[in-house]
Amino acid sequence: MSSVKLVKNKKKDSTLKKTCVLFQDFLDVIISLFIVIIIVGMPFYNKNGYGSIGTDKYNYFKNSCIGIGTILIPLAGVCLLLHIIWLKKDEGASLAERFKALLKGFTVTDICALVYGIAAILSYVSSDYKSEALWGTSSWYMGLFTQLAFVMIYFMISRFWKARLWVPALIIPVSAAVFVIGYLNRFGITPVDLGDAGHNFISTIGNINWYCGYLVTVLFGILYLVLNSELEKVWIRRCLYGYVGIGFATLITQGSNSGFLAFIGVMYLLFLLSAGHEKRQQQFWNIILILGMVCLITTLIRLLFPEAFVLQGEYADFATDLLTTGFVPVLITLAAAGIRFWLYRCSQKGTYPKRFFKITALVIGITAAVLAVVIVILIVVNTIWPGSIGPLSGISVFNFSLEWGSNRGTTWRAGILCFLEQGFWKKLVGVGPDCLAVYLYNDGSREILAMVNERFSNLRLTNAHNEWLNLLVNVGLLGMVSYAAMLVSAAVRYIKAGIRSNSIKVSIIGACGFSILAYCINNMVSFQQAMGSTILFVIMGMGGAFIRERNLSESENIREVKGNNRGRSRNSERPQ
Repeated sequence: MSSVKLVKNKKKDSTLKKTCVLFQDFLDVIISLFIVIIIVGMPFYNKNGYGSIGTDKYNYFKNSCIGIGTILIPLAGVCLLLHIIWLKKDEGASLAERFKALLKGFTVTDICALVYGIAAILSYVSSDYKSEALWGTSSWYMGLFTQLAFVMIYFMISRFWKARLWVPALIIPVSAAVFVIGYLNRFGITPVDLGDAGHNFISTIGNINWYCGYLVTVLFGILYLVLNSELEKVWIRRCLYGYVGIGFATLITQGSNSGFLAFIGVMYLLFLLSAGHEKRQQQFWNIILILGMVCLITTLIRLLFPEAFVLQGEYADFATDLLTTGFVPVLITLAAAGIRFWLYRCSQKGTYPKRFFKITALVIGITAAVLAVVIVILIVVNTIWPGSIGPLSGISVFNFSLEWGSNRGTTWRAGILCFLEQGFWKKLVGVGPDCLAVYLYNDGSREILAMVNERFSNLRLTNAHNEWLNLLVNVGLLGMVSYAAMLVSAAVRYIKAGIRSNSIKVSIIGACGFSILAYCINNMVSFQQAMGSTILFVIMGMGGAFIRERNLSESENIREVKGNNRGRSRNSERPQ
């Protein structure tokens, strides 16, 4: 009788397992479809021209989330329930124990993401502007729906998607096409009609701030793949070199200086991580050589067609001119070629100067940190006592005013004052997701309104042009800290995991970390928006999925080794 029950139980377990696997496979297909819709469709979607491109891309995002979410969320719920029932069934664990085992795999990033979702809900519930807080300010739409959708995207991809190389690989040709169009736009060539849009709009993404956010988030992830991954096929590496060249070409000509901040931060970390590894250091200088050559080519084009380049006059950009005129492009190219040749000779002799590069990386890091502190001190001193720092007083960067940093002085001051005006609870949970503008123009103090109106006249200030400050006002300390902790913990975890190996799958994890890092640096002077922030959470989810796959693989290998060891132990105990 007991043997009959045992057979029935085994059949039930087998059926339950097959059902669970079937639901997981179906869930995986739906998530893969969603990722493709975002990666491939969203960068090119624009229904009504540049005048409404922000709204169009948001509607594409919203409709994709609602359409896929109505299938995905119930399916994920069933899948989780089946998994809890099946989990540790053989050991006879209670339901509570099974649920506890399921939560064991939660990471710091997962916890921070959950806290951020709760913070966004609390902010909405406490908001005096619920209609605005639900969907967000017109043209931006970073309200409660969007914030919860971001968190859901991260969890769905990181928890339920089966990591595949071809899915993230789609980013390369799609973004390359976007980058080529962006570069051509800067020379008056418009494969996609720009309509009446000015030069602050570019490629298929829209405003240069939106474009720059998308550019750095995607480009610097692929850059890490070039640096770290061991690619056996030469043609793949050459294609990636070409991709990096296209990315650098549009980076130096797109016109948003936040991209150069991301470039400096990411390239320094890449140099630091490469210092102790000969092959990585060689790839690093290959990348710098590509940058120099791209700068030279762009300089040559500007010399041949001086009137074609659109970033002139009121659109002129100091960083762009520095890298595409004069001797700087030549200097970068010669320096990179010289160091690369030196590394080649060292490789021939088998004498890689590891110590030299480690000390150099350390010195650069310390120097940069000291220089940053000195600059901040000089800005503060010169702002309080104008003209007190001698010849430097005349340089705009040392004069913090309302016009400072393309009017960042005004937007940051407005954001800080809006936060300081709140009571304790509103400081904790904010005025509501994406509600800075509606608070400012309805309940903000006269001092802030006068300052904003004087600087922007008839234009409406919708955010503080600093993602962290913007979140501080909108979702409060709780939301801002949990959001920052979510991104920082993910970036650190992925980068640390990525440097463990140069296999392509492990390198993708590191690439996701560098994408997050670049986004964070860029958005210190920029803001959330539908295109860049959506691609960020998709990439963050993919990084989590690749880590989960790696951890499962390692666990299976450990179990296999333990099983083999037990088998050998039993065999050794048998009488000979």
